[in-house]
Amino acid sequence: MIMMILGVLFVFIIPGFLLTMIFFEKEPVMEKIALIVVISIGYTVVLGILLGFNKYTYRITGGLGKLWWYVIISNLLLLAVYILKWRNVFEKKNNID
Repeated sequence: MIMMILGVLFVFIIPGFLLTMIFFEKEPVMEKIALIVVISIGYTVVLGILLGFNKYTYRITGGLGKLWWYVIISNLLLLAVYILKWRNVFEKKNNID
C-alpha cells in the first residue's frame, strides 16, 4: 500500500509539481494542476525510455529495474533547482552604486 502511494506521488505529482513551480509559477491554479499531472507523466516516460532504450543504455543504467532510484535522484535534483530559484540564486544582481 505504501509503495502504491509513493508510486503515485513520484510518478504523477512530484516531478510535475517541481517543474511547474520552476517554469510556470505565474499560471492560474487550474492550469497548474493540469500541468502537474501531464508533465509528471511525460517526464517519467521520457526517463524510462532513456534508461532502457537499447542494449547499450540498458547495460549502463541497469534498465527499468532501477527506475525508482533514477526517479528519486532526478526529483532531488529538481528540488535543489527549485530551492535555488526560490532563494533567488539565479537572479542577476545589478550592483550599480
